[in-house]
Amino acid sequence: MGQRTSGFVDLTNANSQTISIPKSKQKIPSLPSRVLNDDVILDNILPNLDLKDILAVRQVSDQMRQCSNQPAVWKRILANTDHRLPPLPPTARYSLANLSRFEAERLYTRSVSLPTQWDQDRPRCMRRWEIDAQRKVLEMALLPGGQYLVASMQDRKPTRHSIEVFASDFQYSMGFPFARFETPTKAFNLRAKYLTFHGEPGIVIAYIRRDYRRDKFKSEFDVNRIAPDSDWFSSKVKYECVVLHVPLKSLEHLFNNDVPWDCREYRTRARQQPRPFRVLTEITSRSRMSVPVIDEDRHGTPFVAVLKHPDRIVYKNLDGGLGCTMYCEPHPTYDELPHAIMAFTFLRRQHQFLLIRRAGDDPDVFDLAATAAHLAELAPDEDPSGPYYFAELYDVDALSGSAPGTSATRAAAQRTAVHDAGWNFWRHVWITDPSAGAALRADASVHADRGHG
Repeated sequence: MGQRTSGFVDLTNANSQTISIPKSKQKIPSLPSRVLNDDVILDNILPNLDLKDILAVRQVSDQMRQCSNQPAVWKRILANTDHRLPPLPPTARYSLANLSRFEAERLYTRSVSLPTQWDQDRPRCMRRWEIDAQRKVLEMALLPGGQYLVASMQDRKPTRHSIEVFASDFQYSMGFPFARFETPTKAFNLRAKYLTFHGEPGIVIAYIRRDYRRDKFKSEFDVNRIAPDSDWFSSKVKYECVVLHVPLKSLEHLFNNDVPWDCREYRTRARQQPRPFRVLTEITSRSRMSVPVIDEDRHGTPFVAVLKHPDRIVYKNLDGGLGCTMYCEPHPTYDELPHAIMAFTFLRRQHQFLLIRRAGDDPDVFDLAATAAHLAELAPDEDPSGPYYFAELYDVDALSGSAPGTSATRAAAQRTAVHDAGWNFWRHVWITDPSAGAALRADASVHADRGHG
C-alpha cells in the first residue's frame, strides 16, 4: 500500500478580490436624521416587513439603514420564518447566536430567492465564480450550503494525485485551498458529506482508487488511465474504498470572515493545528467497486456502504469492526437471468437502501455470435425484449444487525414494476443524494435552533 501524507496548504499569497458597487446617480431626498425611536423600528416595524420591504426602507434614511443592519433583526426573522433555510455546516459556529449580521441576512435572502428562482420556467444563474485550482481537477463534491468544496486533483506530473479541500465561502479569496491529502493513485467516485465522528462534526470524504495487485504489472499499463467504470485489466488490479474525516473545528479556526486577513496569523494557526485528515477505514477488494455511500444510521452512527460489482453491497460501521456483505435476492420472475446493481443510495428518513437493478445480460460482455443468432430467431413483427430494470428498497436494520465479517442474502422490502428496455441498455445510472441537506442528529447549527430535521 502506498504512503499517504496530508497537511494544511500554506497559500498566503492569494489575491484578495474587491467588488465595487456603482453609486446611484439619483440623489435621495434628505430626511430628518431620526424619524422614530430605534426601538420602535426594530421591534414594531422591521419584524412585520418582508424581504423586499426591508431592502426598500434601507433607502429611506440613514437611521433605517442602520437599524436594518442590526443582527437582531435578521436573527429574529430567521427564528420565525416559515421558509426552508439552506443547509449549513452542523457546528455551533453557525448557530443562531453565533451568526453574524451578514450571514443571517444572506441565509434568509437565499431561503426566499431560491424557491422563486426554482419555480421559474428558466432559472437564471445570478453569479458565477471561477477558481484557479492550479492543477487538473478530476472530480468535485460541493458540501451542502456551499461553504466547502472537495476535489480529486492530478498534478502537472500525472503520477501525483491528491484530495484537496477548498474554502469556497472565504471572503478574502474565493476558492481557497487549505488542506491536501496525497493518494498513491487517482481517486474517483468522490463523495463528501457533513457527519459527526466520535462527537466531532466534520467533513467525511469517501473515494475509490485502483492499484496494482503486483509490482510487476506496473510496466504493462498505467492504472491511472483506466476509466472509473471500466473492467480492463481486472485480473491485475485491486480496488480500495477509503474514507477520511476532516474536523470542522480546525477549519473554522483557520478562517474567520469577521476579522481582516493576515498571512502571518494564518501561518501561525495552521502550524498549531493537527494534521487535517484522519483515515477512518479502508475496504479492499479484487472486484470492481463504485458508488460509495456515506451517511449516519438512525442512532447517529456514521457508516459507509459501497457497491461491489456486480451484485453485492458492503456495509461497514465507521466506529470500527469488520464490515458485512449483502446479496440481493433475484427477481422472482427473472430468477434465471443474471442480476446486477446499477446504482444505489441511502434514504435516511426511511432507513432503507434504494437500488436500481438489472435482470439480463451485461451489454459490455455480449457474445456477438449468440446475440446475432437470437435476433435471427425473432419473428419479423416481434421486438426484442430485455434487459429488465426495476427499483427496490432494502431495510438497513437487518443489515446493520448482521454479525461483522458475514454475508447474507436479503429480500426486498418493496419493489417497483419491471421496465422492459427492449434492448435499450442503461449503461450509466445516477441517483441524487436525498439526504445531502438534511439535518444530522448532532446538528448544532441554526437548523437545530429552529427544530427542523
